[in-house]
Amino acid sequence: MTDYRSVPITEVHPDTIDAVAAIHMNGIASLLGDLGIEWVKVFYQHSQRNPDAIGFVLIEGDAVAGYVIGAARPEELYASLRRRPFALAWTLLTKARGRMRHVLTAKRSVGALTGKPGEVELMYLTINPAFRRRGYGSIMIRTFLDAARERGATCVTLSVEKDNEPALGLYEREGCVKGQLIREGGIERWRMIRVL
Repeated sequence: MTDYRSVPITEVHPDTIDAVAAIHMNGIASLLGDLGIEWVKVFYQHSQRNPDAIGFVLIEGDAVAGYVIGAARPEELYASLRRRPFALAWTLLTKARGRMRHVLTAKRSVGALTGKPGEVELMYLTINPAFRRRGYGSIMIRTFLDAARERGATCVTLSVEKDNEPALGLYEREGCVKGQLIREGGIERWRMIRVL
């Protein structure tokens, strides 16, 4: 396998936001994605400026091949969406009707699962489908774990869809352990933990 320290990885920055948002929209089903690409961009723009966030992109050639983002207080990253309450309400009514209840309760869901001292939540990790099966998921996890450890974290937590066998296998290979099975945003997910 490729030495993950030799792969071109950089922190998320303004020039990568559009590519990260597009990968998010095409790569994972999420409550955030239900709001549409403009809201996904708002989330990543805010995250990129938030000192609590840990975010990286993996570059291959001229393309963003994947990204990872997380934080010790993930609810603060979602706060950027609530700063525009009328626009958010309109989007919920027009785009995310079927999952509005789940979007509105997402803060409570995320906040209840995180925020313990020393804990960092890995919120999103996605590899562009054109770049999968190259070991980049492992590279992104290892980069994120190293950064969390450098910030003094003692563990990383995450949620993964119960039926997403490739992601579950990846996280387990990287030392994450399944915990509680929860319902988050109307989807059953495993909570996982990786002690650092």
